[in-house]
Amino acid sequence: MKKERLLQKNEELLSNREKIRENFLTYLRSGFPYQLHWQHPLTGEVYEYKLIEAGVKSFRTHYPEQYKVLWAIWMSPDRWRSVCEAQGIRSAKQKRYLEYAVDHILLLLVHPELMEM
Repeated sequence: MKKERLLQKNEELLSNREKIRENFLTYLRSGFPYQLHWQHPLTGEVYEYKLIEAGVKSFRTHYPEQYKVLWAIWMSPDRWRSVCEAQGIRSAKQKRYLEYAVDHILLLLVHPELMEM
């Protein structure tokens, strides 16, 4: 019984993480280029564009290779995977880099003291 509850809780957490990632990725594709704020889908907390921009800049500074995936999404939303391939980022790494970028920026939003401003 306890094991089943733990498994169910784990599945909920994974589902929530995916919801947040997808929501933030949608924001990065469509809201960030227009300097809009982002609202967390579960908590309802609103994060200002300037804070998100600082997180993206921090990520770019520390992880330039992974940043190329975000850049490709902004420059060519429909063909971002082929743009990544042209930059030498294999398709096997693209999703991982993208998830890493989203997770990293979200962490910086929750803990802005980690950012170098």
